Amino acid sequence: MAASSSTGLGIIIPIHTPLPTQTPEAKERPPIPHGLEEIIDQLLSNSITTLDLASKNIGPEGAKAIAWALSQNTSLTTLNLSNNKIGDAGAQEIARALGANTTLTALDLNFNNIGHAGAKDIATALGANTTLAVLNLHSNKIGHAGAKDIATALGANTTLAVLNLRSNNIGAAGAKDIATALRANTTLTVLNLTYNKIGHAGAKDIATALRANTTLTALDLSSNNIGDAGAKDIATALRANTALTVLNLSSNNISDAGAQEIGRALVANTTLTTLDLRYNDIRHAGWKALVEALQINGYITDLGQAIQDSIRDATLKTTLIGLLARNNHNATQRSSLLTLSLLTFPLLSRV
Repeated sequence: MAASSSTGLGIIIPIHTPLPTQTPEAKERPPIPHGLEEIIDQLLSNSITTLDLASKNIGPEGAKAIAWALSQNTSLTTLNLSNNKIGDAGAQEIARALGANTTLTALDLNFNNIGHAGAKDIATALGANTTLAVLNLHSNKIGHAGAKDIATALGANTTLAVLNLRSNNIGAAGAKDIATALRANTTLTVLNLTYNKIGHAGAKDIATALRANTTLTALDLSSNNIGDAGAKDIATALRANTALTVLNLSSNNISDAGAQEIGRALVANTTLTTLDLRYNDIRHAGWKALVEALQINGYITDLGQAIQDSIRDATLKTTLIGLLARNNHNATQRSSLLTLSLLTFPLLSRV
């Protein structure tokens, strides 16, 4: 039975049994698949910092060989194993290597048919790893159970900054677990939950987390069918959140009602700069509300291609384009002033 500990907040966090790490003493050299011999030698000699093996069809055996070398490597910082059919078995080997490796900062495992078992092993590794900053699990099959394990790891991990869980069918339940992690996590800055069927319920939990989270700066919730109810919850969060700068809500069945809620939130928000509302059902009333908001909000600089795609009223479109241009100009000025102040402060400190 897995052990557990209490956070003191009524949340029980399971403690996973650490995976045995791969070390030269603990694990002998595995068979090296044809075509990987030179790469394994490079890893063992610490002669490369970046390795791109995307779409090489290395499979779980290739992943095992790479993991064996990775556990001994001290130079590699970026590893791309996307689209390689490594499955849960390959993911487990890579996870073991992460327990020993202390230099890898970016790992891409997208399109690898990794399910809950593989996600669980990766989550266990994240609980101990102190160097990985970027993890891409886009288009795997981790589901709600895998998302729960990843969320648990986020509660302990202090280095991961970018997490891509796009197209993993985590559902509303998975979004709830991720949201719980976001309330405690202080290092994650970019999160992609696109195409995960989180719906209104999942959006509501994420919104609740955003009211407490102070580090997430970019969030992609596109194609999740959150609807107007979800947009309203996100809007409520935007009134309180002071960290988020990029938000993607495209393709979410948001109509005028949801856009109006977001517009009202933008009047109070001063940190969001990019908001993608493309491919929703926003019409004149919704865009009018957003234009009225931007007449007050001086920070939104980018709405993607939403203007060209969705606004039929020429006057409204022209007004919105003008407001965005004004905000872009203001952003440039603020950046210039910040740079000047950073350059000037050391000089003033010597006076």
